[in-house]
Amino acid sequence: MKNKLLFKILNLILILCIFVLTLSSCKKNKGKDIEYTDYDLIKNGVSEYTVVIPSDADEYEKIANEEFINLFKRATNITLKSITDEGLTHNKVNKYISIGDTTLFNSSGLEKNEDELGRDGARIVTVDESVYLFGAWSYGTLYAVYDFMTLNFNFEIYYIDCIEMDTNVKDLKLQKFDYTDIPSFDIRGLNAGIYYSDSSREAELFVYRERMDRERAPYIIPIYQDFDYSSKSMTTTNAEYVLPYNTYFAEHPKWFSDKCSNGQNQFCYTAHGDEAELELMIEECAKKIEFSMMKYTPELYPERNTVSITMQDNFNVCNCETCLSEAAKYGAESAAVIKFMNRVGEKIEEWQNDCISIRIVAYIFVLGFKLYIRLLGN
Repeated sequence: MKNKLLFKILNLILILCIFVLTLSSCKKNKGKDIEYTDYDLIKNGVSEYTVVIPSDADEYEKIANEEFINLFKRATNITLKSITDEGLTHNKVNKYISIGDTTLFNSSGLEKNEDELGRDGARIVTVDESVYLFGAWSYGTLYAVYDFMTLNFNFEIYYIDCIEMDTNVKDLKLQKFDYTDIPSFDIRGLNAGIYYSDSSREAELFVYRERMDRERAPYIIPIYQDFDYSSKSMTTTNAEYVLPYNTYFAEHPKWFSDKCSNGQNQFCYTAHGDEAELELMIEECAKKIEFSMMKYTPELYPERNTVSITMQDNFNVCNCETCLSEAAKYGAESAAVIKFMNRVGEKIEEWQNDCISIRIVAYIFVLGFKLYIRLLGN
């Protein structure tokens, strides 16, 4: 009887805790101290604000613009105008909602603290009558849009078709934003489950609204099936993209597992003990990586700082004599893979050093040519 009574008491305590937490979560921003300006974000169902994005907006800034327009309309029934930043600079009277790295932002006096914000950190700042939504990277810019909607309209996302936010908002003062939202960790990539359950646009946006990337590994450089940027590519479980079976098996059968068959691609990371074939295999893998790196440069894709050659999702691990010998020697089948990748990495480093040397020579040549022209002019 005592145990049953104790169980009932614990259940009651648990129910009360859930009830209190539910009440506190429903309060959202209403219980917070919010400072407002004298300016109207919305008045009598009308807004004078215009959304501004960079003229060269990237994918995430474009999504941020789309989401801001659509979610703002959902809350207010107002469709804001969206324009690019060409010819625009900050001033005290214009009413802009700046998204990302715009000319407005660059003339506002605001700065990004990249070390503090990291990849996914978001900032919202009010300057005069304008509002600036930005991150150190454009991921943070997109997440700033969702923060804006939460702070103004109590936006919450629970599932693809389950969104909660204030609606029919007719009057709202502009907040004095100086808001920073930095996640506990960056690069929240998805892999499986509910995030793959639907291919609709709303399902895609659900992932962004959850502050996640639709890619499995957004920091990894994709590798292409062919030496063609229009061919299929993959970041992980990509052996069949690096060295497609149909392309290479006829001339280089030793590159593939002795259990391998078409559609079940798996490498033999020792090339069945044939050192000449192994060297050719390593060179071809390095060339594939180099090809991708020429597109995904650090200047254009600073977040993509990793590359992977990953086994396919099957159990066709090679058990040729050489692979078995390596596994016995090191105590793991992964030993051959690690040794293989180390040699691929060395090839990549050699290529990078050659590229740097070529750039230096080209720079010196251009500098010398300019000096020669100047001397001729004198």
